[in-house]
Order: sequence, then structure tokens, then C-alpha cells
Amino acid sequence: MTARAVGEALRRALASGSYVEFAQLYAPDACLDASLRGGRHRVRGPAAIAAALAGWWGEPAELSEWRVRLHPAGLELWAQWTSSAGASR
Repeated sequence: MTARAVGEALRRALASGSYVEFAQLYAPDACLDASLRGGRHRVRGPAAIAAALAGWWGEPAELSEWRVRLHPAGLELWAQWTSSAGASR
């Protein structure tokens, strides 16, 4: 799976609010390093990554901005969305 395909799968997961299918894309030793409002987070393992994403972005959202920059070891993402909780980045 390419980083581009993972980015598109993440986009679908954020829009739908469901991360179960997305977690299946991760290798057993995967690490998510996220810098979000409130701090930096490092999460290891597919199940823990899916749970963290669902906790941060748990409900379906309308994406208003989505920029992905591909890197050899993964991807960098900038997103802005609106959900029932309001707008977020």
C-alpha cells in the first residue's frame, strides 16, 4: 500500500467517522506521530491508532481542506473539517 493510498483511506475514514477499515491498512509495528491542538501524540499499533483517530475525530465530518505531502516513510497531512462539534484543523 502506498502512502497516497493510505492518505485517501484516511480521508474516507474522517468523512465517514469510521476507522475500523482504516486500521486494517497498518502494519503490526505501525506508529502514528500526530501533532494536534493540545499537543503531540505518538500511538503504536493498528488497534490503538484506530482508537486514537476515533477519539480525535469520532463523528462524520465535512472536509473543507485536505493537503497531503508524501514522504519516504509516510505522509504529512493538513486537514480542516466541520462536524456537529464545529470547525477543526
